[in-house]
Amino acid sequence: MLSFKHLVFLEVAQLKSFTKASQSLYISQPAVSKHIKQLEEDYKTSLFERKGNTISLTHAGELLVNALIQAKTIENQ
Repeated sequence: MLSFKHLVFLEVAQLKSFTKASQSLYISQPAVSKHIKQLEEDYKTSLFERKGNTISLTHAGELLVNALIQAKTIENQ
């Protein structure tokens, strides 16, 4: 089972927005930021590249998305 912070990460990655992810998950935007920060500390790397109001996945972020999607697929079987 994926942790909540991993589900938050997937939502941000899909929507490309911390704000939209917070609305989708019914949690505050600072809570979303905290979950992402915790993951980045856990993995000791940046998962998103932040440029002004836009974000994109780093290479590490893309690898994590792929691994989590695979884990989620296996989990649902």
